[in-house]
Amino acid sequence: PHHHQHQQQQQQTKQDQAKWIAADAKNGFIRVYRRDAPQLSAVSSAAAVVRASSVVACTTETTAVRLCQQLSVHSNALHMETPDGRIRRLDPFECPLALQNSMLAELGYSEARRVQKLGPAIDIGFCVAKFYAGRPVSCRTFARHNLQGLLEVRSGGGGLLAKWEKRLCECGPTAVTVYKGTDRLAGDHTSVLLARGSCQTVRGGKGGREHCLQIRGIGRSGEKELLLAFKDDVVMERWRKHIEKSTSQQDQTADLSESQLETVPEQLFALTQLRSLNLKRNCLFTKAMAESHQVRVKLGYLEDLHRFRHLTVLNLSANRLTELPSSLCFLKSLVELNIATNQIAAIPSEISGLTKLEILHAHNNRLASLPDSMSALTHLSMLVLAFNHFLEVPPVLAAMSRWCENIVMPGNRISSISERLADRLKPIRRINFRMNQISLNGTSSMKLDRFQHLAYLDLRDNLIESLDLGDLALLEFFCCERNRLAELKLNGRSLKSVLLEDNRLASLDIEPQPEYLEYLDASHNRLTQLPAYLGELKRLVHCRLSHNFLTELPPGLFLDGRQLKALIAGHNAIHSLPDEIRDCGIEELQLQHNWLSRLPDAVFSGLPRLRLLNLTRNRLTSLPRPEGGQTSADPIEFNSRLQELSLSFNHLDNSALRVLASFHRLRVLRLAFNQITELTDEFIRSLSFLQELNVSGNQLRQLPASLLMMERLIVLKAHSNMLQELPNFREMPELRMLDLGCNQLLTGSVRDLMEARLSFLDLSCNDKMGISMQDLTTVTTKSTIKTVSSAGGIQSLSLQRPPAAAAGAVAVAHRPAAAALPFHAGLAESTGSRNRMCISVLNKMPYPTPDSGLFAVFDGGRNSTVPGLLQRLFGRAYWEQLKAGLGEQAALRYALLAIHRRLLGHGRRLGASGVILCLKRRSADRWEATVANCGNAEALLVQRDRPMRLSRLFTAQCDRDEAERVVQVGGMVTEDGRVNGSCDCTRQLGCAYLHPCVVPEPQVTQVNLTETDDSLILASRSFWSFVSYDEAAEEVREAEQPVAAAKRLIDLAQVVYDIIL
Repeated sequence: PHHHQHQQQQQQTKQDQAKWIAADAKNGFIRVYRRDAPQLSAVSSAAAVVRASSVVACTTETTAVRLCQQLSVHSNALHMETPDGRIRRLDPFECPLALQNSMLAELGYSEARRVQKLGPAIDIGFCVAKFYAGRPVSCRTFARHNLQGLLEVRSGGGGLLAKWEKRLCECGPTAVTVYKGTDRLAGDHTSVLLARGSCQTVRGGKGGREHCLQIRGIGRSGEKELLLAFKDDVVMERWRKHIEKSTSQQDQTADLSESQLETVPEQLFALTQLRSLNLKRNCLFTKAMAESHQVRVKLGYLEDLHRFRHLTVLNLSANRLTELPSSLCFLKSLVELNIATNQIAAIPSEISGLTKLEILHAHNNRLASLPDSMSALTHLSMLVLAFNHFLEVPPVLAAMSRWCENIVMPGNRISSISERLADRLKPIRRINFRMNQISLNGTSSMKLDRFQHLAYLDLRDNLIESLDLGDLALLEFFCCERNRLAELKLNGRSLKSVLLEDNRLASLDIEPQPEYLEYLDASHNRLTQLPAYLGELKRLVHCRLSHNFLTELPPGLFLDGRQLKALIAGHNAIHSLPDEIRDCGIEELQLQHNWLSRLPDAVFSGLPRLRLLNLTRNRLTSLPRPEGGQTSADPIEFNSRLQELSLSFNHLDNSALRVLASFHRLRVLRLAFNQITELTDEFIRSLSFLQELNVSGNQLRQLPASLLMMERLIVLKAHSNMLQELPNFREMPELRMLDLGCNQLLTGSVRDLMEARLSFLDLSCNDKMGISMQDLTTVTTKSTIKTVSSAGGIQSLSLQRPPAAAAGAVAVAHRPAAAALPFHAGLAESTGSRNRMCISVLNKMPYPTPDSGLFAVFDGGRNSTVPGLLQRLFGRAYWEQLKAGLGEQAALRYALLAIHRRLLGHGRRLGASGVILCLKRRSADRWEATVANCGNAEALLVQRDRPMRLSRLFTAQCDRDEAERVVQVGGMVTEDGRVNGSCDCTRQLGCAYLHPCVVPEPQVTQVNLTETDDSLILASRSFWSFVSYDEAAEEVREAEQPVAAAKRLIDLAQVVYDIIL
């Protein structure tokens, strides 16, 4: 009866909510949690959430004050917790429902009615916001930085706690707080500041308490002593270490960052000699803000900080400040001030009072100008103004240029510098205009030639087409990546670093010869030749020239007397290397995807320090013999440092193996897709240090028994051969990955393989191999067997599935010439060692109806939790959207948004990229492909004449519009291309703590498939990072079977990894 009554109540509640929503588009709901609600985790049940909260009907015009009246709480009690763990008190006239709707719109919910219905949902509190009727008793940030527990407490000096009493105690980064009762709701409390204090263990003699801590610190009225009693040593030791960390700090330093403060603790002002104060990531009030929120304290407003007269370092970043109190400008001793990541629109003119200020961090605010009074800051040497709203360089910087020689203004809206201002800025030595709106061509100029003292110039991510810096003789560092440069002139007299990646340069014009050049990156341009003097630069250490149209390299690069360590020249049209290679110091040489048909005789002996050599996808038919043997019969004795060698996709035969046997230190050897027919015992015995061996795509009929002697071997790939029998891999204790797929002649039982210590086993497309569940019932293993039937369907046999950890995943949907099913699907994965990626794959065909199929790849980067959850959640979420009557495009979109919410706490700080493909039959001979992607997992449609991208690469470096969106919502893009320094994707599933900078809204594309469409490729970031769209399309066209095509793509991609040591 009670269950039936509960169901009736739920049904009535849903009906009432539906009526409220239908009555007005402004109506909706928010879920309000009790202030003493327990901290809910990802595994909390729905019932626990319901018990700790209530659903409140309101409108988008209902203010926080009005809601407090509805809830019968104090008018300033409503608080909001955002996914990054920060809690703030709502302004009296803020409208909570409007805030919630705005955040849902930022996620990607564009339909007003759908947004209304989401209000009562339990999961939106994990990815949007939680509202509390009062300041929450506990929160995630508190748990990370504090200890809490019910302890027996006594005051050492008598008074309030003259006898032992059980109280709620908290230990923060600077103080121990004892509440009046057993919870924080009691309100009144006693705090002891730990700076200048002490902590010691007291055993016995204290009322029979065996485990006690004696704490001395500063209370409201002076020195205070507390005794805390614990049940056991373990808890006491944890508190002791936490307290001693605080008491060991000098009384000149206080760190109150991420403490959810609205005011500065009154006890802190007892530290009159305080030198450094960190208040980062709080919600500190000025007096005016406190009055509007009805918060009153005697001491602790921002204006009161001027009492710290000896303060030299003050950090107020990330406090949602809209202004900088002028009273702070009376801190005469201040040397460093950080007000970054606030909402400050103007700096007060009184800042001139900070006469000793040397460093001012004011980035990520709303500044559009600077006061002229800043010219009085004669000690200021570093001023950071990145990611503000400047339209021009502030004129006051000209007056400061004699002592402040840096202009750090990336992420603003600067388009030019006036000629008059350029003349006044001549003393400037460093300029950073990254991510502005500079557009220079042959008819426009920025007057940069006026900066004769300039040594550092960063112009990345602008719209520059032409640039003449031939007069800047002192320029040492120049960066102009990701522009539209077709013409560039540089003065090489002082140059040390030049970064020109991703432009349109056909030649390098640097005069005079850059004798001091150490780093050159001209990759992804249109270079057809290099300056001859490049081989004469003795100080050049790192040279990147990949993805150009080069046919040769300067001979001098391979001679002695050079400091060159890394030469990256893959993806060009290089047909030969210089014949003379002599005692060269190169350690990393990458020449993949070129036209090399032979190597110079001295390529190995002349590169004695070489550790990594990549020659994948060339035209090599043989390898030169290292020095030591004059004839082919002589033994080869060669001391080489080479540890990683990639020779896949060439035309090498068995003769190459004898040469390779001389490289005894090899850890990684890739020989996939050559013409090798046999692995000799001599070859196997010589490579005892080998950890990864790839001999896939050759003509091998067997793997020799001597292979078992490779005791260090971890990865063995031998797919796409003609193998007929296998050695006993149980005798290889370190082997973890074994890929034997696409060996159609392979026979035998899989039992022995399952009993090996593998964590990844691929036997796909081995139809003659006996796989019987009866044989496996007594086997205990962690391996996963992937099998592919002749019809192309993928199955998995697993007795205990391990976490999905892979370095790359590629799924290929391939249109067969004639088959019962209209498409065949193939999957290939590759485990990683140091560069480990965590991938999960969804492959359902038919699904969810007989005339459709669903495929997905989720890439978690370095976490396997989120991809695994997404794999389990997506199918059901997609089916729910289809049942609601949505088409494929809308269903994919809202299914992705739904699983983003359903990640709950798992997706707060972790995230994953995803690409999903839905194939749907529209008529007897017409199929439709719908693709949705989020992050850096992508999809490619391979047509007979060209490839067609069906996805969008959501990274800040590659998508200028997305980078601009991040800046507009208050975020930053750091120099390494990461959003707020954390995530390289601007859209991802999960990573809720970066909202609204990182959102899950996907790109959705729908195309009608025609007879000219051959294949569809879904792949993770680790694949697209190394293989271009054209290269992927070319490889797929050569393969008839989709599984073989996917494996071929994986082998093509997995050739540029860190050396495995």
